[in-house]
Amino acid sequence: MNVFFNNLEDVMRRCPSFADGSRVYCLDETGTTTVQKPKKIIAAKGARQLNKVTSAERGTLVTMCCAVSATGSTLPPAMVFPRKQLKSFMLNGAPVGTLGLAQSTDCMNSDLFPEVMKHFVKVTASTKENPSLLIVDNHDSQLASAVLNIAKDNGVTLLTIPPHSSHRLQPLDVSVFGPLQTYYNAAMDSWLMRHPGKTISIYNIAELLGQAFNRAMTPSNIKSGFRKTGIFPFDRHIFTDIEFMPSEVTNRPLEDLSNAPGPSRPYETQQASTDAPSSSQSFGHDSQKDTRSSDSSQIQRGDVTDPRLYPSIIQAPTFPVRQLMNRRSEPVSPSLLTQLAEAPSVTAKENSSVITFPSTPDETLVSPLPRMSSLSKSTTETTIKPW
Repeated sequence: MNVFFNNLEDVMRRCPSFADGSRVYCLDETGTTTVQKPKKIIAAKGARQLNKVTSAERGTLVTMCCAVSATGSTLPPAMVFPRKQLKSFMLNGAPVGTLGLAQSTDCMNSDLFPEVMKHFVKVTASTKENPSLLIVDNHDSQLASAVLNIAKDNGVTLLTIPPHSSHRLQPLDVSVFGPLQTYYNAAMDSWLMRHPGKTISIYNIAELLGQAFNRAMTPSNIKSGFRKTGIFPFDRHIFTDIEFMPSEVTNRPLEDLSNAPGPSRPYETQQASTDAPSSSQSFGHDSQKDTRSSDSSQIQRGDVTDPRLYPSIIQAPTFPVRQLMNRRSEPVSPSLLTQLAEAPSVTAKENSSVITFPSTPDETLVSPLPRMSSLSKSTTETTIKPW
């Protein structure tokens, strides 16, 4: 939150024309559907089942993109209809100057938002000599390269709000979109009463939205949103820490990943020898030829368990050896002997040493049992040997 207000203060200091709020705008999207959401119903006291007529069970969504100024003025909105082609009659009754767009989906994307940015530049007459500040959400469609180029060429400064904070920092969400949805539902209820037995389609949305738009986009609502968010008049201390205390549950400390090891890669280990580990060697898929001998003292092909902690250890066969990590050499337990004996063509002696995973590189590593696929057919018994 402090980063946002620091950026806002820096922008206002660099461009004095933003200080009076006449060139400060915010832009956001909201959805309008063909099915209204009933709010309140008049009924007898004590009634438990209340009914309300709606247009349909599931409605069609039309996205509306609104922009307002800190001085209380509103700009003509943009409407995205879920159609492949836009028809002129779809905008009948819409607010004057509304931009109509068509998209197979009902949401804004990086292909449509450049048109919205051009519409904003045209309405606000933004140029490098007459710059403007536009506050938007931190969404990919609003930060596409085409959008940034249009904003740069026309003197528009884009300022994004932090994620998951639009309920506090977006003036439209704070004080405008709530009344807009209320008036829109009221307009739909009135339309249904005047047209009994008919349903609302997307061709009626522009007319209904035009009625609600003029009632909700009032200067008092818009100025109240900018004031409550601390954007204009500028007030970085308008929020207290208590208002953001629920976010402390999911906060994570920042970690320095500059020296963090990379992710583990399959089929990678170090070449084993009886003296000491040598340079690392990478193995490919099973189709590649393995030139190593079938001696049981060598580590057979496998997967790296965790190279960050054990850079020279490969995964044991299918039976569970992982449970023996961080244990010192001791006799093999009877339960483990049973599990080892169940492995195909593999047996274990009672006097064998248990597999150990030392915590320091200086200690001697003991290899897991080799896979029998690479051993000779005559091998029926394997003794675990150190490297």
